Amino acid sequence: MDSIRMVVIGLAMTMILTVFTTNAYPNGPPDTACSDMTPEHGGSAQTSSPPYTVASSETCYTRGTALTGKALTIDTYIGWRPH
Repeated sequence: MDSIRMVVIGLAMTMILTVFTTNAYPNGPPDTACSDMTPEHGGSAQTSSPPYTVASSETCYTRGTALTGKALTIDTYIGWRPH
């Protein structure tokens, strides 16, 4: 019973801290966040093509319109295998 109580308290604390530490921008990120689309966190920009494509059911989007999307890959997924 004590372990369940500790899990519930831990989850509650995590949710409370997440709410208070999350920043949301209703109009997108600030202009200073991504001025040139270059990663500023120590990584380098990807120069090769991605191993996937993203397809949408619509070519034009209007606010409130439902879209269907698919991520398509050229690689074969072989599933999860234990080592």
